[in-house]
Amino acid sequence: MGARGDDGVAKVTGQVSAQGAARQRKEYSEQSRLFRGIASNGAARTRDVALATGNILSSRIARLSGAARAADEQMARIDSSVREAIAKGIEEPQIRVDSAGVVILASSPLVDT
Repeated sequence: MGARGDDGVAKVTGQVSAQGAARQRKEYSEQSRLFRGIASNGAARTRDVALATGNILSSRIARLSGAARAADEQMARIDSSVREAIAKGIEEPQIRVDSAGVVILASSPLVDT
């Protein structure tokens, strides 16, 4: 597997390291495919709900006229945009770290007040 250095600490050879990296890459790839499948299914369900809701709104809008119709058409466009953004977020989530912090749980106060 590995060789021992003069200080007695095991040294990992390049071959062992490469094998471990390949194994991790394969595991990540399999998990990634599974995650993408779950995310894709979730996005498809969200789009199906959006389609059904859009059909209901279209039916309602067809019976309206004037300002009420214009207002409902605008809300339908906004609703459609929001639902598509949600579906896209489910399908291709992005994580951005904008802050970092720490929470410490202790049975006694950490500082004197």
